[in-house]
Amino acid sequence: MKMTHQLLHRFPFTHIAEHLLSNPGAVGLQMGCAEHRPNIRLSETAAEYVLLAELPGVAEKDLQIQLKKNVLKISGEFQALQTDGQEALVSEINCGKFLRAMALPGPISAIKVSAKLNSGILEVRLPKEVKDDEVKVISLANQTAAGE
Repeated sequence: MKMTHQLLHRFPFTHIAEHLLSNPGAVGLQMGCAEHRPNIRLSETAAEYVLLAELPGVAEKDLQIQLKKNVLKISGEFQALQTDGQEALVSEINCGKFLRAMALPGPISAIKVSAKLNSGILEVRLPKEVKDDEVKVISLANQTAAGE
C-alpha cells in the first residue's frame, strides 16, 4: 500500500485515484445486484429479422418480450445466486433487473413474431411485414410431378 501511495503522488488527480482504490464500489465492483444490459445480435434475411440475446440463468417466468410500434423491448430479472453464507469478495455474475429496447429497421408482422429461450440464448424471430403493393413471388415445392 505504501508503494501505491508513492506512485499516486506522481500523477495528477491523486485524491480521485486514492478514493477509487480505497472505495471499490466507486469503480463498479460493488457487491449486490445492479441493472444489466444483455448482449444482443440482430441479423436479417430476406423474410425476417432475427434477434439473439444472451440471458444465462434467466427463467422463462422472469422474462418479458414486447413489440410496440416497431420497438422490441426485452426485460426481466437475473436471479441472485444462493451462496450458503459465503461472502463474495468480487462478483461479476449478472443478477438483478435488465432491460433492452431496440427500434427495428423495418415494419414487422406482429402476429407472426415468435420467441424461444434455449440454453441461455433468447431467439426472437420477427417476420417482415409484406406491404399490400409489394409483389411476393411464391414458389411451389415439387413442381415436376404435377405437370407430367
